[in-house]
Amino acid sequence: RLAGTMGKKRICVVGAGAAGLPSIRHALLYGFDVVCYESQGTIGGLWRFKPEETDEASVMKSTVINSSKELTAYSDFPPPATAANFMHNTHMCKYLEDYAENFNLTQHIKHYHRVHNVERAPDFAQTGQWIAYLEDLKTNKQWTEVFDGVLVCTGHHTIPYWPKDPWPGQSDFKGQIMHAHSYKDHRGFEDKTVVIVGVGNSGGDIAVELSKIAKQVYVVSRRGTWVFNRVYDYGRPSDCFLNTRATSFFWHNLPPWMVNKAVEGKLNQRFDHEVYGLKPSHGVFGQHPMVNDELPNRIASGTIRIKPVIKKITEHGVEFDDGTKVDDVDAIIVSTGYSFDLPVMEKGKLVPVVENEVELYQLIFPMNVERDTLGVIGFFQPYGSIMAIAEMQARVVLEVIAGRSKLPTMEQRRQSVKDKREQMAKRYAKSRRHTIQVDYIPYMDEMAAMIGCEPPVWHSYLPNDPSMAISSLFAPFASYFYRLRGPHAWPGAREAVLTIEDRIIQDNLLGLIGNLDDGLTNLKGKLGHGGKLIPGLDALKGLLGDYMDQLNIKKRSSPMVDQYPVTEPKREKRFTKDNLLGLIGNLDDGLTNLKGKLGHGGKLIPGLDALKGLLGDYMDQLNIKKRSSPMVDQYPVTEPKREKRFTKDNLLGLIGNLDDGLTNLKGKLGHGGKLIPGLDALKGLLGDYMDQLNIKKRSSPMVDQYP
Repeated sequence: RLAGTMGKKRICVVGAGAAGLPSIRHALLYGFDVVCYESQGTIGGLWRFKPEETDEASVMKSTVINSSKELTAYSDFPPPATAANFMHNTHMCKYLEDYAENFNLTQHIKHYHRVHNVERAPDFAQTGQWIAYLEDLKTNKQWTEVFDGVLVCTGHHTIPYWPKDPWPGQSDFKGQIMHAHSYKDHRGFEDKTVVIVGVGNSGGDIAVELSKIAKQVYVVSRRGTWVFNRVYDYGRPSDCFLNTRATSFFWHNLPPWMVNKAVEGKLNQRFDHEVYGLKPSHGVFGQHPMVNDELPNRIASGTIRIKPVIKKITEHGVEFDDGTKVDDVDAIIVSTGYSFDLPVMEKGKLVPVVENEVELYQLIFPMNVERDTLGVIGFFQPYGSIMAIAEMQARVVLEVIAGRSKLPTMEQRRQSVKDKREQMAKRYAKSRRHTIQVDYIPYMDEMAAMIGCEPPVWHSYLPNDPSMAISSLFAPFASYFYRLRGPHAWPGAREAVLTIEDRIIQDNLLGLIGNLDDGLTNLKGKLGHGGKLIPGLDALKGLLGDYMDQLNIKKRSSPMVDQYPVTEPKREKRFTKDNLLGLIGNLDDGLTNLKGKLGHGGKLIPGLDALKGLLGDYMDQLNIKKRSSPMVDQYPVTEPKREKRFTKDNLLGLIGNLDDGLTNLKGKLGHGGKLIPGLDALKGLLGDYMDQLNIKKRSSPMVDQYP
């Protein structure tokens, strides 16, 4: 089949994963005739969990993305406010499916089709055309087609890398040795002793997961690693702090030693990397970081132990360089990364890969072709989101294929490749994994300059648009900024930028409400008697149900699910004075009924009258009238020894939990909780009550003891 049918340029996209889908989307925006070939029956690529052993890239069953949803999102498809800030791989796939459906991409995808090879056509120097060698995997039919441009979106997580030299004694080991690529889930590792080699993200995730069910987990680290949290101060995603214009300015303009010292100090506040056996000799930005929220907790609990490199392996154990030994080892999981290759491009000869080093201009364009009509998309390792950068790469390639942009001379490209390689060698610890590193904002800016879609500088918005000026400096610099102008500028980009914080905050709040509903349901079940021993519990459940109905928050089928569909766009509508006043009134009703049910006028709970009095004063201040008819149902209490159930400790624990809950709620809401009228006043009243009862603030929300 010939290229350029009906005057349209024909574009071949290889792979329908996170890099292939935006390639299709933008090829359509340029008016090209695009065909995407995908060897699997579904889209999603790496993010589609594959339970079977496969040569294809696949996440683990429990994998959660390391970049937050706003910095992961494509430039014209913001994630729903109801999506978790860090999505599970199933939710990530759902986002990709929604993206494909929204822009009608699926009709351009041919599933169960493999591209075995693409090579330059005989007249390539004049036409820039490529011949694709194709196969229908269902019928085994093979044929060729000619395309005006090719975007290779096959990724670089497919070929597991094993250490070149086997460990002494490795062949004698009687247990299991496997690569992290083959690890699917924890099943089969229960009560086993497991040694994990490598402290990359996969190794850390596997170690944490197995530490909860295995007998013991050992992690082998050659040089150590710096560990980042997904969650930063006040519950915000950490990458939303790191990837702002303001932060990026200091990061790339201050001396590296100063930046490293500041960030390392922050990371060591969470846990001392030296004490935990993880501190590397290089600076925090001298290695691709591990992102893991649980690793230090598992090390502290002893379920994970850090070890130096393996000296030798015995039939049933492992000996380490420091002379220590572990006997009765059941499995060794090698998490040493992947080898890169590009076999689909002239059978791997167009761009040879040597020790994971490639010669690609901007990690996109081959260096030894006469026409720039082929681009490699997603072949990089970022400090930031892969998806947003892959989309930008596709835009650059398509702009060049369309003839609207031109690349520098070959001499300038070679100098650029050389300079970047030298910069990486100077900054990073020498390793096979540090050959295709990029920093999110600087790299996005470089590509944006190539096609004329650089975001406006922050002060250009003044004085007419101060909101955009502030967002341009301090908001997470998501891909929407690169659609404000330039090729195919998106009319919704400004609104997407200004509502980033809304979508981040809403996820936290809705998760809190859903968890509260789950908690009350579980409490009722655990108490027995349908929760009837706690007056007002059903009423509180009913009120929360009404609130969830108003917000259109669906009940969760499982407490593990963190998605809450919400349609209301404005937070202010949800947090009204009426909601709070109703809650206060119900609390007053509940305390009245509690006093009656306890007998002895509630005297067995010290301070109950004081709390009633304080609440009454508060109701008077807010002009909340006492209700003539209590909303709380009456529950018969037949057990003769009520006193044992309602002790001072129970009440103090309840008060402490309420104080923690309000503190967390304020932090999660942002804006200091100002969107809920009276929250500060309620916190103050509760603080006074805690002072009267001598209830100390807890140093940790996990501690439930109150002196």
